Amino acid sequence: GRQQKKNSRGAITQAEDGHRPALTKVDKLMGQLRQLKNSSLLRAKTPLQPERKNVTRWYSLFNMLVKWKRIREFVMAIDGFDPATTALIPSHTENASLNSLLTDLKLFESVSKALQSGGKKTLSVYESRQLFDELLRDFGDKYPLSQLKKSSNLINNPAFENGIIKLQS
Repeated sequence: GRQQKKNSRGAITQAEDGHRPALTKVDKLMGQLRQLKNSSLLRAKTPLQPERKNVTRWYSLFNMLVKWKRIREFVMAIDGFDPATTALIPSHTENASLNSLLTDLKLFESVSKALQSGGKKTLSVYESRQLFDELLRDFGDKYPLSQLKKSSNLINNPAFENGIIKLQS
């Protein structure tokens, strides 16, 4: 089953169970690639530098996967890595899994950016609810998105929010 834990703000976060081994492997690889010898080997192929995830920011996971996708071919072309670093390079199957996750996270990122937009692009409560409902419809079976539901315990006053949504629709 999925593990639940509370983050620093008390919100429940869910573990990415299906992708966790590959994500952990890439994160460790990115750490290894930052070491002096490995970094110099990588710099000989590309100016791009590895990037690790920050456990308190989901966006850093997205950035790490984007960076891995960009430097993967360069890493695969290097023969001089030590065996410990080579063992951390994801297999073809793991890369396919990571690419699938990255595709999904791109949609989450677009919703996140839409919610943070300001000025004339500010979303109404109704538009925000529509975005959340789309994520639930598209990914509700694949990922634990209980915080996005209308009945979430994060919503202080569900009746008030539903009233606002009805007025704005």
